[in-house]
Amino acid sequence: PAGPPNAKAKATMTSSSEALLSQELFDETVLENEECFDLSPDDALLETIDQFRQQLGSSSSSPSVQNSVTPSPTSVANSSTAATAAAAAEATSRDDHVPPPPPAALSHLILSHPNSPEGKRDRSNRNHFQNCLTLLDECVDTDGTVKNLYNAAADSNSASGSSEKVLEALVEIGRRCRLGDCNEENSHGGGSEKNDKDSNPNNDANKSSNMNTLPYLAVFQRTSSIYTLMSFLSVLDPTKCAAETTTVSKENKNPTRLQILIATAHTLSSILSSNTTNNLTREDEKCAILRAELRDSFVPALGRLVCLMGGVVKTVISVQREQDATAAADALLVPLCCDLLQLGINATRGCEVAKVAFVQSALPSELVNALCNTPNATKRGGVAVLVACLSLKTSDDPSSSTTNNTQLLTEACQLLATLCRYDDFRDPSTTTSGAMGATGVTTSSAHDHAMEFHRAGAASLLIRIARGVLSKLEKKSLVEEERHLNSLVVAKERLSAAVLTALRVLAINDEIIQTMVALGMLPIVTQALQLGVTVTEPKNGVNARKQRLSAASLGLLRNLCGNDEIKTNLCLGSTKDHHS
Repeated sequence: PAGPPNAKAKATMTSSSEALLSQELFDETVLENEECFDLSPDDALLETIDQFRQQLGSSSSSPSVQNSVTPSPTSVANSSTAATAAAAAEATSRDDHVPPPPPAALSHLILSHPNSPEGKRDRSNRNHFQNCLTLLDECVDTDGTVKNLYNAAADSNSASGSSEKVLEALVEIGRRCRLGDCNEENSHGGGSEKNDKDSNPNNDANKSSNMNTLPYLAVFQRTSSIYTLMSFLSVLDPTKCAAETTTVSKENKNPTRLQILIATAHTLSSILSSNTTNNLTREDEKCAILRAELRDSFVPALGRLVCLMGGVVKTVISVQREQDATAAADALLVPLCCDLLQLGINATRGCEVAKVAFVQSALPSELVNALCNTPNATKRGGVAVLVACLSLKTSDDPSSSTTNNTQLLTEACQLLATLCRYDDFRDPSTTTSGAMGATGVTTSSAHDHAMEFHRAGAASLLIRIARGVLSKLEKKSLVEEERHLNSLVVAKERLSAAVLTALRVLAINDEIIQTMVALGMLPIVTQALQLGVTVTEPKNGVNARKQRLSAASLGLLRNLCGNDEIKTNLCLGSTKDHHS
């Protein structure tokens, strides 16, 4: 389980934060330069930025470097200095011999004029953000445990207010780290249903660029606030998930531990998520560096995350196995499991140490006995939890308790693929704010992880999922327009691509490939490829989904062709009549 950082590490982070240039000093200097040297607001701002960059040692004799700062948040970019900054940035990009300034030199500051409308707004947002972090810090004891937000001895109103404020703070922090100063109409929303939906990092509508998020992410790099959020993962005992679902009802309007845990998972995903798009801007690159460092700092919390996943999956299996399973429990636990799986993806992507920590995490004996009761059970906690997720079944019947499992299986397949793929290309000799990071990592664990999942029976479960979901897609008698609008079909197409990608990363040697072929892999991948390339009329979104399915099918075929016999079978077209 994740605990708080040791006293030495936390003191180091705090002292580092205290040594930074304060926002107050920066604002005072801007106003002083404007008054003493009779400068315009824009000139005073640029003069102050240049002055502090020289004092911090992040400039050179080249004017292009002195003026190459990218002001953040938006105010300077929206002012008349935007052209100057753009020209300076372009000049810097042309000079290959001038080293770029440190990515976080002034990134923790609001580089806008304190008296401008944008500057006032940005500082108000930052103050609110800092107040939210302070509120969460006050809820965590020195040993890393979260104080009881539902103390029966305390006044019920104050207890309710405390839990509601915590939920509002988590939502606000997650929004700022995802959207920065955008989405102002909902900037100070609380724990309403709409805000909870908006704060979900899985929402495609909320996957925006890193514009204006850099100052908020820099706060976590310079302070110990990331450890506070890690401590909030312990707000729920993994072995008591079933009992916690009984406290959720329409009459109980107070946020429960489950709801606070969901908000914590959303917030951490917003902080740790990586930008997988191409053509990153300079701002995006800085954010990527900060998020990578924060993922390194999050590694100690992966043990707690695996335990939470195990407790939730155990409860989901138990609830769905009973005929009289309550819809309320299933409606809460399945989305929570999806959120935790998504957090696992964001926390391990691009961080080799995190992948190893997740796979090798240990589970409590109670969860081990519940999840690892098969002959080929694994002792690896991360492997056992994902294999248990893959054992869940799906149904198209809306009245069935397993209808919501499609999204859960998709997230589980994506996490398995992340754990079995090497994508940490950082320099192993570099350090990241004292965290483990990529330091000392010289080999990939992808092969070992793939073997662990294979020995635990993941391949057979994945093939069962692939066979079931592809057969349902093939039987759908819907025209292309209706398929595009049918959310159930879209979810199954996403699951098809995810499960084929997971099978691809497992197909690493001849033994595993032969096992897959014996289980009927070739007819399945051929069927998937046919579904992916069959297009009647080009429709928005349909071709993109089919391309993902085709790409996953071709990637799996490429790995399967490591066996010469399979190459022959594919060329002869014998896959419809034989399973080998």
